[in-house]
Amino acid sequence: KSYYFSQNYFIKSINQKLKEQSLLDQKLANDKKIELDKFNANLIEFQKKWSDSVVKSWEGSFIVSSKLSTPDTIYFELSKNATKSFNSNREQTLPMYITSYKKSLNNKFGTQYNSVVTVIDFMPNKELSKNNNPNDWTHPIIKNSGLKIYGGNEYSKDYIGKLSCK
Repeated sequence: KSYYFSQNYFIKSINQKLKEQSLLDQKLANDKKIELDKFNANLIEFQKKWSDSVVKSWEGSFIVSSKLSTPDTIYFELSKNATKSFNSNREQTLPMYITSYKKSLNNKFGTQYNSVVTVIDFMPNKELSKNNNPNDWTHPIIKNSGLKIYGGNEYSKDYIGKLSCK
């Protein structure tokens, strides 16, 4: 009888400890989730304010809007004129915005967000992109038909003229 009692007590004791450990694990998981949510909320709020200030500083002359896929991507839509020099703007101007973002983030939060990779990039003007037909750029030359000649880049093109093929 005493053996049965001590075995039963031992099983109840183990079950109680498992239940307590499970509750503790659940509390720790909830605390981590709350901490992560706060971490992300602070970053997202910062990204929205920073990208809005960049758009506002240009008032539509270079950057017309921003598109956020927080917390990992910020796109800036370029104006029609800026899209015409899309590739050079990406090479020459974009690094300035990436540096500005990192510096602003470090000034606000220190090194807390250094491990978060955020892509910052330009996207071409939506109006120019929807009017762009890539078939106008590349098509075979057919006898007795003209070849349209364009200047520009893959995002913005200007019709220059037509070359007749005989």
